Amino acid sequence: MPKNHLWKAFIIPQNLLNSPTILSSPFLVIPTELLIQIFRHADPLDQLCLALSCKVLLQTSALVSLKTLSLAGHRGLCSCRKIEEFLKRVEPLDAHGKPKRSWGYCVDCIRYRPTRKSYWKGKHTGWLRTKHWEMAVTCWNVGYSLQCPECWGTER
Repeated sequence: MPKNHLWKAFIIPQNLLNSPTILSSPFLVIPTELLIQIFRHADPLDQLCLALSCKVLLQTSALVSLKTLSLAGHRGLCSCRKIEEFLKRVEPLDAHGKPKRSWGYCVDCIRYRPTRKSYWKGKHTGWLRTKHWEMAVTCWNVGYSLQCPECWGTER
């Protein structure tokens, strides 16, 4: 059973719960009661991934008390198995199923961030020297840095 400090309540934005859904898969016509049983028999990580797979399952997950990974419980634990397992499941992939090179995983904010220089161009806050910011963006772009430019700049 997961430790309490690693998991917290999963909160779904109300506008997603109220929006109309399209049943495009035969799996989604399974009665809600059976979908709830599937959620209840899955471990917390599988529940979360199932809920994030489509709007219908996200709405169904609102009927079950799901837990999500707590970033606060994982700060500084970059090798935490559950975080790594979850991030591997949601890693941005290209059309061939390979990791997209236009995204990188930041070890500080624990999320995938764009690596394109054009994305980061407008993000410079000004309190950091421009040449240092550009260096951070370049290092992130080529995969030399494990910190996104925003996290790198925050430490400076």
